[in-house]
Amino acid sequence: MSGCGLFGASTKIQVPQLLTPLAEANKSQLIAEINRLAALRSIHGRVDIQFEDTSFAVAGIAEKYKQADGTVTLQRPGKVYLIVQVPFIAKDIAQMTSDGEHFRVAVLVGDEKYKRFVRGTNSATYEKLDTNGTAPTDQTKDG
Repeated sequence: MSGCGLFGASTKIQVPQLLTPLAEANKSQLIAEINRLAALRSIHGRVDIQFEDTSFAVAGIAEKYKQADGTVTLQRPGKVYLIVQVPFIAKDIAQMTSDGEHFRVAVLVGDEKYKRFVRGTNSATYEKLDTNGTAPTDQTKDG
């Protein structure tokens, strides 16, 4: 008697094919490839971006927004340029740059309360801003 019968009939499922090595390489070839990649100064690519508002995560609520398209350029040392666009029509929603120490963000689309240009430092911890761009006041403090 088999224990498999206890759980009902089995169903076949599709399993993604396992990845195999794309190429064989010896130690000197691997070192040469690492050196080639280390010499790269920049890369450019397309990204899919999913924004999520977790402002009310403590209450178990999170809001996901529609996915956006983007392009990103990374350049050594620490430079980033990101463009977020409306899918299909490629209209810029926002742009962000960073030199590794400071960032700049331009929000280009939305109501006037959302359109803004923000600058800051990468090493700071920032408080959440209200929609008017000011830090929320703590209503729980006395006095």
